[in-house]
Amino acid sequence: MHIAPPGEWNGDLPTVPEGFTISIVADDLRIPRQMLMLPNGDLLIAEGSGGGAPALRPKDVLAGLIKARAARRSKAATASP
Repeated sequence: MHIAPPGEWNGDLPTVPEGFTISIVADDLRIPRQMLMLPNGDLLIAEGSGGGAPALRPKDVLAGLIKARAARRSKAATASP
């Protein structure tokens, strides 16, 4: 499966219906997953763990170690002598 990398906005904004407006509220999120608007108007945005979120569960720590080890092996296997 091939997933295209996200494109840059370059200052452009999406087109919205007449009477609506759009504005950027956060532009440094890596993997935003969910948004929740609180009754007081605050906006909560949850990021996926690829966005630098701390590993909170033991399985996250183990998965990180396994992925790092696999990446090192992959680099060593593809490096030319």
